[in-house]
Amino acid sequence: AIGYHVDVLVKNGRGYFFIEKNGEKQVFAYSTVPEVNWVVGLTVPESFMFAELHRMRTMYSIATVIGVLLMVFACLKFSTRIVRVVQQLAGRVGEMAEGTLNQQPLEVDSEDELGQLSAGVNTMGANLRKLIGEVKKSAEQVAASSEELTAGATQAAQAATNVAQTVVEVANGMEK
Repeated sequence: AIGYHVDVLVKNGRGYFFIEKNGEKQVFAYSTVPEVNWVVGLTVPESFMFAELHRMRTMYSIATVIGVLLMVFACLKFSTRIVRVVQQLAGRVGEMAEGTLNQQPLEVDSEDELGQLSAGVNTMGANLRKLIGEVKKSAEQVAASSEELTAGATQAAQAATNVAQTVVEVANGMEK
């Protein structure tokens, strides 16, 4: 089996190749000893030679699968949190759009962008409630002023009617 590789042994000076010996795949490693110009070779079963490499490959494969599973779990956890907060915000903004402004503030459990957005929606709701309260108060004042003006106009109309009746009576009295 080694006879086929003699030319390569002499030409390269060192290296390895695979041979089949006793039905088992073997690694034949060789090197030239410079002082005597001899080629020294060693045959080792491939299973022995690469056993540690196969073990390391198995360990790294397992570590890679575990790492990928951890990353998938982390991504799912973060995406679930993001979706939950966005759904809460969408629901709250929808309620506000329909005019429901008396909700409890959203729970702000982080200081990231989602937490800032939740706090902003809470502030917007509070400001809208305050603004609507001020508009309601102004509307009540306008209504009260309108009633006063209506009452004043009614009194002025009655006074004008009374004055007109008095003028008519005076005019009738002068004619007689």
